[in-house]
Amino acid sequence: MWSAEGRMALYKLQDSFLKVGKGYRELYDAFKAKATAKNDALPEAERLTHGHLNQQVRRKVTKLFLSHLWETWRGLEGLPTRKAYILEHGHTDYIPPFTDH
Repeated sequence: MWSAEGRMALYKLQDSFLKVGKGYRELYDAFKAKATAKNDALPEAERLTHGHLNQQVRRKVTKLFLSHLWETWRGLEGLPTRKAYILEHGHTDYIPPFTDH
């Protein structure tokens, strides 16, 4: 379901990730370095612009945050959780939610 308010909240959340020097900011930096290296290896005509690459990485970090939020919230409510989506679909690079409170 589409929500303009939800989209704006997530956009502002992305900005806050970039202002904090740890946690999701560190993931953003790591994802950005990997995406930049992959992008630089492409032929010039196929490369993403800096802005497109930045937005791609921001979306990835936000999706990761949302999966962490869902998993943590369900656990706190005592509700069952299933394996993370990424693990259900054959990936092995699962990043668990942060535990430092």
